[in-house]
Amino acid sequence: NADTGETRLIDFGLATTLSRQAAAAAAVGQLMGTLRYLAPEQSGRTEDLVDARSDLYALGATLYELLTGRVPFEVADALALVHAHIAMVPVPPCELDPQIPRVLSDVVMRLLQKRADLRYQTARGLTRDLQTIAVGLREGPDIPPFPLGQQDQSDRLTLPEQLYGRRREIGALTGAFQRAASGGREVLLIAGQPGIGKSSLVTQVQPSILECRGIFLQGKFDQFNQGVPYEALFSAIKAWVAQMSGEDDSALAAWRQRLAEALGSYGEVLAALVPELRLLVVDPPYLPDMQPAEAQNRLLQTMRRFVKALAAPSHPLVVFLDDLQWADRASIELIVSLATDDEARHVLLLGAYRDTEVDDGHPLTRAVVELKAQGVAVRAVALGPLADRDVAQLLSDALHAEHDGLSELAAAARRKTGGNPFFVRRFLTDLNDRGLISLDPSSGLWRWDLAAITALDLTDNVVELICANLSTLPAETRAALQAASVIGNVFELEMLADLLGLPANDAQRALRAALDADLITVLGDIYWEDASGVSTGYRYRFQHDRIQQAADSLMTPGERCALHLKLAHRLMQLRVAGTKPGILFRLVDHLHQAGPPADAAARTLSIQLHAEAGQQALASAAFAPAHTLLDRAMVLAGTAYWTEDYLGALSLTTLAARAAYLTGHADRMKEHVAMVQRRARRV
Repeated sequence: NADTGETRLIDFGLATTLSRQAAAAAAVGQLMGTLRYLAPEQSGRTEDLVDARSDLYALGATLYELLTGRVPFEVADALALVHAHIAMVPVPPCELDPQIPRVLSDVVMRLLQKRADLRYQTARGLTRDLQTIAVGLREGPDIPPFPLGQQDQSDRLTLPEQLYGRRREIGALTGAFQRAASGGREVLLIAGQPGIGKSSLVTQVQPSILECRGIFLQGKFDQFNQGVPYEALFSAIKAWVAQMSGEDDSALAAWRQRLAEALGSYGEVLAALVPELRLLVVDPPYLPDMQPAEAQNRLLQTMRRFVKALAAPSHPLVVFLDDLQWADRASIELIVSLATDDEARHVLLLGAYRDTEVDDGHPLTRAVVELKAQGVAVRAVALGPLADRDVAQLLSDALHAEHDGLSELAAAARRKTGGNPFFVRRFLTDLNDRGLISLDPSSGLWRWDLAAITALDLTDNVVELICANLSTLPAETRAALQAASVIGNVFELEMLADLLGLPANDAQRALRAALDADLITVLGDIYWEDASGVSTGYRYRFQHDRIQQAADSLMTPGERCALHLKLAHRLMQLRVAGTKPGILFRLVDHLHQAGPPADAAARTLSIQLHAEAGQQALASAAFAPAHTLLDRAMVLAGTAYWTEDYLGALSLTTLAARAAYLTGHADRMKEHVAMVQRRARRV
C-alpha cells in the first residue's frame, strides 16, 4: 500500500503444509500459479520436486520485477515462457540498470537458479544477506562484495535431484531426440538394475521436448497389476488427454479435426479401449465385430495412425514406457508394430527395463531381435553404478563441503551401496536419521562419524533397508502404505480411504509420516477440497517401486488377499455405478490375487467377470492376456459349471479354445474342444 507503507502477502490458495510434492507435466493452461513467477520444477518437466525453494524462486522473480520494472522473461507465448524458466538465464538486474548494486543483483540471480539446490536453501539465509545489503545501502550505493549464503544452512539434509556421472548417456538420449525431431524414427532402450536412474535419465530430455513444443507420452508397467493388457500405453494416452482437457476450445477443435482425419472410421477402436479419448474422438462410427486376427491388425493400424497424428515437425512425439520387464505380450507386439512403421516420422520410442529381469526368453528380448531383423536401428544405453567421484560430488552438493575432503565418506558410501544412486540416497537419508550425519549448529557445517559409518552392518538388499525404515513409522502409516501398495504405484486418497475404512482426512493424516520420510510424494495436479475442506482429490505416488515392493512385503499372505478382495469389491461398486469406465481388467486381476472365492455366489461372479474380461481382451487383440483370463475362469468353473449354467459354460469353453489356439497352446485348445464335444447338447 503506497499510502501506508503496509505490505501484505495474498493469494494462499496453493499453499501447503507438505514439505515436498511432485508436479505433474500438465498442459500449460492447467499449470497452477502465475507463469511469470513459476519455478522450473512446478512445470512438472524437471526432476526436482516442489518445495519451499520453489517459493524462493518465485520471490526472486518478484524482486527482479521490483528492481527492474520487468519480469525475468518477457515472453508472450505461455509454452515459450515455461521453457524460458527451465532453460534460459535472465539478464542480471545490474546489467539492465547500473544503479542496482551488483551484490543485490547476485542475490536475485541466486534465487533464480534453475536447480533448486543452487538457490538459497532457506528464507533465513536470504534474509541475512538482504539485511547485510540494507545496512550497506545506508552508507552509500557502493556495497562491497561479500560471500552470499554464509548463513543459509538448512538443518535438514536435502539431497540434490540431479543426475551424476551420466554425461555420456544424456548425450545419447539428447541425440536420439534431436534426430527424431528432425524427421527420424528412433528406438532407444535404457537398461539397468532397479534404482540405477533409468527414469531420471529420461527427464533430461524434457527441456528439449518443451523447446520443440513436443508431445511426451509416459506410461509405466506395474509389477502388481500385470494382468491388465496395454495398461502402460493406454495410461499414457489417458494422461495426454487429461492435459488436452485444459486447452482452449480452438485447440481442442483442431485436435478433433486432426484425429478425425487420421483415424477415420477407426476412432471407435481406440475410444472403446480408452474412454477418455471421447473428448477428442467425437461420435466415431460403429465398427462391426471381426475375427481375432483381423481385429488385431485393425488395432495395430489404428495405433499407427494415432501416433502419426500426434507426431509432426511442429510437435515431435516422445513415447516413454517404463519397466518393460513387466510388459504383457500384447503391449510388446504393439510396440514392435509402432517401431516398424516406415511412415512414422518425428517419433522417439523410449523404453526402460531391468536387465536383471529380462533373459533370452523374455518377450522384450525376442522383440528386439525381431526389430533388428526388420532393419530397425535399436540403440541401447546401459546404466552402471556410480563411481567414487560421482558419489563424492553428490555428497559435496548435499553437504556443502569441499569435494576433496569427502573421498573417504564417498568410498564408504559406495562400498555400502554398490554405487546404486537410489540406494546411495536412501543410505544417506538413513545415516542422517541415525545421527551419523548431522549439522553442527555452532559452525553451520555438516559432520559425520566415518568410523561408525564404516562399521555399520548394512544389508546389500535395498528392499530390506527400506523395510527396516518402514518399521519405524507409526502403525497407521505402515497400514496405509501396505494398502496403497495393493492399489498401485500411483494411488488416489479417496480409494485408499475406502480400502482402510477411514474418512479421507484420517487417511491423509496417516500418510503424513511417509511424506516426511520421502517414501511417497503428492502428485499435486488434480487435488481439490470438498464442502468439509477435505482434499479428496489428492493422488500420491511411491517414490520408487522398490518402496512399493517393501510395503507389500510387510504383509502376510492373508492380509494381502483381504486387501485385494476389498479393493475388488470397491471397483465392482464403481463399475456398477458407471463412474469408472474401463476398470474391468483391474477388477478381475484383484479378484484373482484375492485367492479362491469364499462361496458359490462369489465363484459364479468371478467366473462371469473373468469370461467377460477374456472376451474383451480377444476383441482388443490382446490374445495372451485373454488366454490367461479365460484359463483362470475355466479353473474356477470346473466341470460343475456345465450343470449350473450350460450356456455360460459353452460360451466360456469356446472362448478359451479360441484364445488357446491364437496363442499357440494347441494342447489346451484340444482339451477345450474335447470338453465341448462331450458336454454340448444336441438340438
